[in-house]
Amino acid sequence: MGWLILFLPTAAVWVVLVGALINHSGPIVTVPLGVGALLGAVAVLTQEPWFLVPVVLAWAWGVAMLVRAERRTR
Repeated sequence: MGWLILFLPTAAVWVVLVGALINHSGPIVTVPLGVGALLGAVAVLTQEPWFLVPVVLAWAWGVAMLVRAERRTR
């Protein structure tokens, strides 16, 4: 069960990162998502739950920047 708790936020970051890369989003979006994806991979491999805090923060920052970038284009 602990592995699943670490895996779900990591999977969310990876899904958003892949979508941002497919949409050719800028570095303001992809860098925080990439950092979150790498930290999430480390969290899953090391089974350290304290890695989830920066993973979730990086995901939220990346999603907020993605929404901000999309609003500017319309």
